[in-house]
Amino acid sequence: MDNRVEVGEVAVSMLSDRGALASVWPLRDVFPAVPEEQWEPHRRRHPRCFPTPAEWSSGMNVALVRTPRRVILVDAGDGPPTAGAPPRERGQLLTALRAQGLQPDDVDLVVLTHLHPDHIGWTTTNGAPTFPRARYLLHEAEWNFIQRPDVRADYAAHDFDVAGAISPLAERGVLDLVSGEAKVIDEMMAVPTPGHTGGHVSLLISSQGQRLLLLADALHHPAQATEPEWGTIWDADPATAAASREMALEWAEREGMLTAAYHFPRPGVGRIARDGDERVWRAL
Repeated sequence: MDNRVEVGEVAVSMLSDRGALASVWPLRDVFPAVPEEQWEPHRRRHPRCFPTPAEWSSGMNVALVRTPRRVILVDAGDGPPTAGAPPRERGQLLTALRAQGLQPDDVDLVVLTHLHPDHIGWTTTNGAPTFPRARYLLHEAEWNFIQRPDVRADYAAHDFDVAGAISPLAERGVLDLVSGEAKVIDEMMAVPTPGHTGGHVSLLISSQGQRLLLLADALHHPAQATEPEWGTIWDADPATAAASREMALEWAEREGMLTAAYHFPRPGVGRIARDGDERVWRAL
């Protein structure tokens, strides 16, 4: 499935590193502060997110962005299959890329919204950049965030070697840092939406008066469009994450722009709209 949307002259295809599969998580584990009964209206509104009433089905929507001049990936999935993993559980991103008629060396830019393992898994393969011709772009606030000893210790406790995934890029001189709200290319702007991590960004794609806001992990579940104060266990700074969600949602609703989120049901593209007095996310 192409899962392609057109934004002016820019084509955006949502790829997955998990093929047709999704990760399934107990809601009480991911959103421990949310009482079970408060999920009920969201089960009716977003049935694809709930394989059972008590579970969340998480997608993995890596954006392939093609402009007239550039081939860009926004984030890099879980990474290669691991020993003993069930078939097709992970490691499908390069297969999905080839289904688009592209090879790894066709990608000339990889934008990393943040440095959680499910977003940077394919940055390197066996210590070398997976996309050999690409520059890799990261916000400097995220780079500084992962230098903090408490963050390194937390990642190490979860068996995540963030330095091992990113250092080869810096050592080869292919990692670029941006600051503030930054133009990535003419058609793409990095917009800070911190809280999930210290330097998390969303990406605004603009062309010929049309816009798409790639929210990455500013939202994990469509219910958060209605309940932006609901945070996940993965938010480093819950209050800041909630403020970033509210900012992004209000902006997307006010401007009527398309939105997409990394963990929404495939392909994860829709709009922020109103259902009576409530703000909701509606899939295309």
